Amino acid sequence: MTSRHNRLITIRKVLNIDNPTLSYTYDIGDNWVHTIALEQVLPEMKTQRKCIGGERRCPPEDCGGIPGYQNILKTLKKPAQRNTGRWQHG
Repeated sequence: MTSRHNRLITIRKVLNIDNPTLSYTYDIGDNWVHTIALEQVLPEMKTQRKCIGGERRCPPEDCGGIPGYQNILKTLKKPAQRNTGRWQHG
């Protein structure tokens, strides 16, 4: 039995000139919502899509959701605490 939630959908069908942005939720428990934007379509890449960047790339896996990630970023700004491991345990 096939449902609409488990069908294979290509990125081209959901991210294109007519629909240049999409959002998806990664890790429903922590509610990481990502927005992906199509900035440009190059003629030589008609059959490919390429990620060319992203702000802060992504948080570490299971870091405690948004508050945990904010704590990591705050801790990383303090050089004396970077190598202590304190930020890893929330």
